[in-house]
Amino acid sequence: MTTLEEADNALHIGSTTHFFLAPVATEGWIDLSTFKFTDESTWPENWTWFGDTSSENLPEFEEDGGEMTMKRTADRKNVRAVAEDSSLSGTINSVAITKDFFEKTNSSGKWNDETKSYTVMNANGGKEWKVQFITEDGDSQGGFGLYRAQLKHKFPTNSLEEFQEMPVGVSVLESGGKLYEIFTPRKRAS
Repeated sequence: MTTLEEADNALHIGSTTHFFLAPVATEGWIDLSTFKFTDESTWPENWTWFGDTSSENLPEFEEDGGEMTMKRTADRKNVRAVAEDSSLSGTINSVAITKDFFEKTNSSGKWNDETKSYTVMNANGGKEWKVQFITEDGDSQGGFGLYRAQLKHKFPTNSLEEFQEMPVGVSVLESGGKLYEIFTPRKRAS
């Protein structure tokens, strides 16, 4: 049974979000008991920060499908519940549109150093990564990790009042029978 103290400690407003990538085969996750965003020495070697993302359009995920249907026999109703296939996808909006950004989100393009531009060669050219989102709320942090996800940038959007954004589609893929892991809030490293 959850105590009031446990319930209070579990309340978390993830208003600050850090988005990290690693090769899919990377073992483990970033250790939230020692991680401190402003101290890069706490970032594991295989993990790289994605770059600044939008504060106006925070990462969003949704599940498509997965509805439950009740099955029956001629004699009995509601004998078994069967779930339909489902998929999980989301969008992250980058505001740091750099050469590094394109190299993380497109496998079929080419950077031109002279013009500081990126030419997309194939609209289907995403890249696969292991992904971890770390959220901060005061002195606590939590988040979630995707064991395998394909990232693919979309066309940029503009605003009169906010930074230019480049939406990135995220398709969550299965890896060794696993999809994602949720990290409950805990005290941030001091």
